Amino acid sequence: MTTARTARPPAVPNRAIRELRGNLSAREFATLVRKAAQQIGEHVYPDARYIGRLEDGEIRCPNYAYQRVFAHMWPKLSWADLGFAPRKTRRGRRTSAPATAVPVRGDGVTVAHTPLGRGFALFEVESAKPQTGPDPDALVVLVQNERSRLWNLPGAPWGTGTGEHPAAIAARHAKEGLGTGLSVSSALLDIGVTASGGTTLVFDGGTITPLDAALMRPLPTGEYCAVQVVPVSELSELATDDHVPSRIARALKNKREGCGIPPPAK
Repeated sequence: MTTARTARPPAVPNRAIRELRGNLSAREFATLVRKAAQQIGEHVYPDARYIGRLEDGEIRCPNYAYQRVFAHMWPKLSWADLGFAPRKTRRGRRTSAPATAVPVRGDGVTVAHTPLGRGFALFEVESAKPQTGPDPDALVVLVQNERSRLWNLPGAPWGTGTGEHPAAIAARHAKEGLGTGLSVSSALLDIGVTASGGTTLVFDGGTITPLDAALMRPLPTGEYCAVQVVPVSELSELATDDHVPSRIARALKNKREGCGIPPPAK
């Protein structure tokens, strides 16, 4: 017996967001949202593409970080006034869980109830120029997927039944896709939950030299078509999944504080 997939309802344009944008370009409006996020300490980095997806109705219910930013920008408007659907209507989608919601014990990662996921390596690059100020703009290695053309941290799928630590999988995948032999620590910097219920893990690839980064090249056998070193402040200029900038921001914050992800309370 064949079960047909239920067709997704057609996207309904969000006229409320379009009206709020007014005469601003999508890029200018995205900059306005980023500045509002900075005012309340939220790590969201929308670009013109993201604003277009909002206005087209492709994104019917932005995540909680965007919800707080929009509430800050338009405190008198409800979620419905902004043209968004309530979170409970998003059938088949799972919202992100806080990092500490997934059990982790030391460097040996133990993830319960989520046997599949994706592990990423955060390679931070030393700046070739002197940095000034208390919070210099970090440089990170990003790769572009050959099929989706989206940018992300180097990473690979993993499963609890593989017998291989997800950090080792991420390191092996970086070697196979970029030709680098750099090691990836089992120090865990960030945990997230994907829309399909899998677990995303970000491990510390350390701080590498500009030469190490320059030697990274997409290999024909890998899934990447490009690699580049990107300042964190310019992530919004690239085509990425919505969660990538916030994932990198959380990972860098944990790396700076030297805390990583703590084990669960007993």
